Amino acid sequence: MAARRDEEQRTEAVGRRRRILLAAAALAIAVVLLVPGLRAFDARFLSAPAPIPSARSDRSLSADGAWALADGNLGGTRTTTVSRALEGDVAWTVNLRVPLAVPVVAGPQAVYAGLEDGRLVALSVADGRTLWEHRVPGVLDASPALAGDRLLVGLRNGQVLALDAVNGQVIWSADAGRSIDTSPVVVGGIAFVAANGPLLGIDVADGTVLWRHDTGESLVTVTPVVEDDRLVVGSYERVLIFDRVNGQELSWHGIRDSERPVTSVSLADGVIIAITSSELTAIDVEMRRPWYDGIRGAWQLGHIMGIAPEPTWRPDLWSQPAPSGVLGAAVDDGRLIVAGEGELRSFDVTSGDLHWQRRVEGILGPPVLTPLGLLVPQRGELVLYDPATGETLASRDLDGEASEVVVVDGGVVLVGNSGEVSVLR
Repeated sequence: MAARRDEEQRTEAVGRRRRILLAAAALAIAVVLLVPGLRAFDARFLSAPAPIPSARSDRSLSADGAWALADGNLGGTRTTTVSRALEGDVAWTVNLRVPLAVPVVAGPQAVYAGLEDGRLVALSVADGRTLWEHRVPGVLDASPALAGDRLLVGLRNGQVLALDAVNGQVIWSADAGRSIDTSPVVVGGIAFVAANGPLLGIDVADGTVLWRHDTGESLVTVTPVVEDDRLVVGSYERVLIFDRVNGQELSWHGIRDSERPVTSVSLADGVIIAITSSELTAIDVEMRRPWYDGIRGAWQLGHIMGIAPEPTWRPDLWSQPAPSGVLGAAVDDGRLIVAGEGELRSFDVTSGDLHWQRRVEGILGPPVLTPLGLLVPQRGELVLYDPATGETLASRDLDGEASEVVVVDGGVVLVGNSGEVSVLR
């Protein structure tokens, strides 16, 4: 009988210890879950963002009649208000004899080309003569940004340069502290620079760093896009949404296709379009993180341990498979038109419904939406399509091939793979 009581007492002691250990583990997990959640709640809803110093000017990206960024404008939509017919003459052709490292940008006076040998070259829109050259350290990883009489360049060594767009002289330089693979964007006198790690606001007038925000992203692959007070940054596998006015991070959205980097982001009418090599994703720019977002990592850990349900995925408006070999996309009038290798597809921006799809052989570069139609560079020709139906409106044979086309007041700029630049007018 005594032996039985001893065994029962030992069993009860073991049970008490097990309950204590389970309670301690539950408490530890609760702390792990609760503290980040409270911090996230405080950061999102209670803590007011620090005021941002004002810029000394209201300079913004060049707009009407210019192609100020690699994808044309602040929203990255590859659209232009300039109407140019395909019947114009070749005004001039220049062979720079070195392939371009990044897409060109262009304004009323010049086409700006970044070459693989580290030179940034300004060509006259009027006659193609070289206006100036500036050699940067290493090579350019992203196109410059044209903002009036300033040309802003982000470099691999972390430097941001402001050049005089007329003569190429350095006006100021600033240090981002980390390498830069994207183009600056300029709104309201502030250059927003997304480096690999920090997002900076730099006064375009003199290069003063007004503020710096650590995004936590070690690889930022896509130039920011802006619409109204929203600024969106694309990293390797997600997009981050900021309040452009006060610099506060409002939300972020993980891309389901996390094995492939985000290669393109656009923003129009409140809808973000994020593109990878295999997926198109539409996101509402006003989407906010749910209250539990700060504990998502701990929640996932709890799910792995078998003590929590599977975390919910942050919802998006829609996602669709991307055409094979995505070359770029244009967005306007509620349409998303994506060019792939041998295919054009048009989607409804809000619903993701497919408007039309067309097989097109020999597409060489991304499309441009103009008032006259969708302009697409193809093997040996330029073709204009009806954006509403995909029907061919016009075409023009080319001497040689163009892998890039932009449309500005001075003409249609064509860029070849080996450094050839031409203007149709």
